[in-house]
Amino acid sequence: MRRRLPQEKKEQCAKTAQKLMCDILFDEYVLECVALGRIAPGDKVPVQNYWHEMGYDDVPLCGGQNLAGAYIDEQGYVRTKSLDTFILHFYNFRMSAVFGDTHALTDRFDKNHLIDFNADMRAYVKNCFPVFSEIVRTNVDVDAFDLLMVETSESISNGSYLSQKLLVDIYGKKVRLGKRVDKYFDLYSYKAPFVQALLMTNGSRKILMQDDTKSIAYQMALFATFMFGTKENKALFDAKCEKWLREKA
Repeated sequence: MRRRLPQEKKEQCAKTAQKLMCDILFDEYVLECVALGRIAPGDKVPVQNYWHEMGYDDVPLCGGQNLAGAYIDEQGYVRTKSLDTFILHFYNFRMSAVFGDTHALTDRFDKNHLIDFNADMRAYVKNCFPVFSEIVRTNVDVDAFDLLMVETSESISNGSYLSQKLLVDIYGKKVRLGKRVDKYFDLYSYKAPFVQALLMTNGSRKILMQDDTKSIAYQMALFATFMFGTKENKALFDAKCEKWLREKA
């Protein structure tokens, strides 16, 4: 007969699991903030501020502010890895999230946090990285008010998921130039401008007008669907994309 845990023990286990998950997500959030240039390797992590930004106010900080992880040391500082490493790890995490279900051979990750892709996808991920690296290194002057005037996190999440599916299907040649792609868009969800740039709207119909996965237009659309820890970070990344594209025009 299986032993039942007392209710108090169940609640304690649930809280421990919740805290562990928050710690992991917080560590990844610090990675994201370094990649975006909000904080640098070796800087003190503003734990309370970041904890609040992520909406964890109701989750107690275990041991005060001890959140040591892959990117935070035991003293609460960003680990002194190179900026290139932070950017690469963040990029690989996101590319793995986009293409992992369709192009990964196993669920294992390498030392740079890239999932076990087939050779073609691994080469594609590598070839797209220089553009992404240039984008996140682009300096932008964005007022804090501008970052608040963005879509809700929920709508961005829904829109990014649907757009990602479109981009994955374009890469896999499941949708072709000139075909309707209405099914990939929800009426109420966030529509990334760079994804819209691949399309032509004809009344209520959306037609795919760009299916070259090596093009800057496709890569920008792909990056625009990356998920971020907060809507403000998403807005900051979008601003970097827009400035980078203007400078390259």
